Amino acid sequence: TLRYGIRVAMVGGFNAIYLIPVYATSGGEQSALEGITLSNVPDESKALMAATVAAYVSFGAAMFLLYREFAWFTERKHRFMSRPRPDNYTVYVAGIPLDLQSDDALLDYFRQVFSYDAVVDARVAIDIPTLDKLVVERELLSNKLEHAINVLNVTGERPRHNKLSKKRCISGGETVDSIEDWTAKLDKLNDDISKRIDDISRNNSPDGPAFRNDLELALSKSIAYQGAHKQQHLLVADTPPLSLDHGSVNGEISVAAATAGGDSTVLGFEGTAMYNNASVFHGPSHDAILEHPCEGDFIDEESKSNTNDKGGSLKTPLRAVSGIASMTTGIASMTTKTAFKSVEGATGFATSGVMAASKLVLGGEDGTVRDAGFVSFSTLKARASAVQMLHHPAPFTMHVSAAPLPKDIFWGNVGLTHKAQQIGLLVAFALTALLCLFWTLIVAFVTSLGEVEKLTELLPFLKDWLEKAPWLNMFLAQLQPLLLVVLVSLLPPILTAFAKREGHISETALSASLFSKLSIFLLIQLFFVKMISGSIFDSLQDMIENPTDIPKFLAESVPKQATSFMQYVIVQTVLNLGFEIIRVGPIVTAWIRGKFGPNLTEKERETPWMGLTPISVAPEFDFADVQANLILYYMIMFVYSVLAPITIFVMGGAFLLFSMCYRHQLFFVYSTENDSGGLLFVHFARLVVACMIFAEITLMGVLLLQKGAVAGPAMLPLIIITVLFNMYMKQQHYRVTENMPSILCVEEDVSNIGEIDLDFVKGEFLQPALQTRYLQPDNLSSLGSSSKPEESLKYFTPDNSQAEEVANS
Repeated sequence: TLRYGIRVAMVGGFNAIYLIPVYATSGGEQSALEGITLSNVPDESKALMAATVAAYVSFGAAMFLLYREFAWFTERKHRFMSRPRPDNYTVYVAGIPLDLQSDDALLDYFRQVFSYDAVVDARVAIDIPTLDKLVVERELLSNKLEHAINVLNVTGERPRHNKLSKKRCISGGETVDSIEDWTAKLDKLNDDISKRIDDISRNNSPDGPAFRNDLELALSKSIAYQGAHKQQHLLVADTPPLSLDHGSVNGEISVAAATAGGDSTVLGFEGTAMYNNASVFHGPSHDAILEHPCEGDFIDEESKSNTNDKGGSLKTPLRAVSGIASMTTGIASMTTKTAFKSVEGATGFATSGVMAASKLVLGGEDGTVRDAGFVSFSTLKARASAVQMLHHPAPFTMHVSAAPLPKDIFWGNVGLTHKAQQIGLLVAFALTALLCLFWTLIVAFVTSLGEVEKLTELLPFLKDWLEKAPWLNMFLAQLQPLLLVVLVSLLPPILTAFAKREGHISETALSASLFSKLSIFLLIQLFFVKMISGSIFDSLQDMIENPTDIPKFLAESVPKQATSFMQYVIVQTVLNLGFEIIRVGPIVTAWIRGKFGPNLTEKERETPWMGLTPISVAPEFDFADVQANLILYYMIMFVYSVLAPITIFVMGGAFLLFSMCYRHQLFFVYSTENDSGGLLFVHFARLVVACMIFAEITLMGVLLLQKGAVAGPAMLPLIIITVLFNMYMKQQHYRVTENMPSILCVEEDVSNIGEIDLDFVKGEFLQPALQTRYLQPDNLSSLGSSSKPEESLKYFTPDNSQAEEVANS
């Protein structure tokens, strides 16, 4: 985007070579910088045609260069999408139907759509709020324990602390050994977390005792079977009773599938999620299950005793499985045959049965399956096909989109209902609109302070100050752009808070939303409001005295705002790049972290603490904030490259400085982990074209206000050309950047045969809380690992650490 800005500025500089002399010698009465703007050209002057010609050159070149940039970007985007990254081989599936809400059911569905080998993994998100809290608590406790061990290794003294009083929840009373106390607590947390993970895994594992998976998979397969054989009716044969062994479903269920010719086939499964040619319906009707889901006392004493440490139930699926099995046995014994007269009836039974079983099995807090998940493929072709395929007739059901990197996922938003997302979008839009209205008043007021004379009129005491200290004139002249820069710096965190309400599942999606909001916000506030309010304030008195000359005043005032915009660009560029190069923020943050944070070992010194990051940790580049400010720069350049040609040199210099600075920073300072492969470029291109159209309309309006009988209407074909260019780009250019073409996918897949290992994607989209059963500090093994403290210190601490220095001394 910066290279594009430099090239457009070069074309504008070519136009300025002849525009500046034309404007300066056209016979106007303006002086200084205003003498080389369009406002210096008299009404009905032939010199107005020079502006029209320059507009065709500038905007024509801008469209051509954008077209070329798209070709360059598309090639590199496809190259980026072919990299062996987890997100390039994975899709996000939202709105998963109930019969597919398990890892194996979702995996089997996509394997039926493609092939067995094409799909390598499927993970349905699970609601685990309690486990998430325990994992966070365990990580904090592990960090405390690791630091306590470092204190022992460095000082030779075992740290102690006052144990928290359970009754009063305050510190006091018994003083305990920190390492022993925290080690015991960590072991207890590890056991609790491991048990919870086992329960959740068992509930969602096809080989475990979770009846829900067996029922879901069987019913979903039966629906598919009956859809293919509409003339067949499933008959439930006499079924032997099911037996439970520690909560598992044992025994084989037999089904006679009667065909039109009277043949029957016995189908069976044994506590498994694998499919046969057809599956099982047992029970007389789904109404019986729905009306009496808990009839009978089927909770055994062993299940009742399965409680957590606090006396409450762990809410594992064991009791529900036992109940469902007993209930199913009772229902099956009531009848030996049940005929489904239509496919619709079977489908209704299946759906209702799955819903009832899901509620019974999942039960409580942790383990509730969400209706979203991730599916990973072994080929780029399968992944690209899955994204572009329509998977379900119902809107917003089985909606497949590109997956983000696992580290960028907001797991709390995965599986957010469509209703909640729509409400979040509406709330975010309303909050943004209210903020925009409030910000308009602030920007209009700051714009009115553009001249020192106006400030002294508003604040009379400044006259005495200026007489005593004339140097304040120069400072006050830059007060307006400084205040605008401060206002702009406040927007990103506010708009980010609004965007988070929209339910985005990843950091990249949140960044794209922030970019769009911030770009539009800056265009409205710092361009439209500033330009209009500045033009009105500059000529307000003249407009009141001569209302008939309002068009003339506006035609002269709009070009005059170029000086104010150039001041803003200079101040914003110098301040932003100055702070960027010397890295004031990271240095101050690192100093505070180094002063107050733990620093006993090299690992501690390089670890963030309480949100404070050491200078050695590479930060991530804020693409949304920087790109949004560049959109404002493009709008200023497009509008004033013809109205005030001198502006183009300031804008070109700004783009050049940004390019040199950020090129260096991206190579040597910032991390590349949040590289989205140009996700914001498509949004950027759309906004740039919109800026072109508005700039052309503005120029046409100014020419008409200056009574350019030929120059004004001559702008209309250029506007039409730009609109047609926008329509042309929307046809295919934006679309080809969203997915990798199949022809390239096949070529890449063929070249990858035997060359890549799919371990980089397997298990990557398992929720973080389910990944680590046991967590221990890295230096825990240093306790009692050697009879010689010196050897222990040397072995378990990095070079040049305080602990090693103590050992050497």
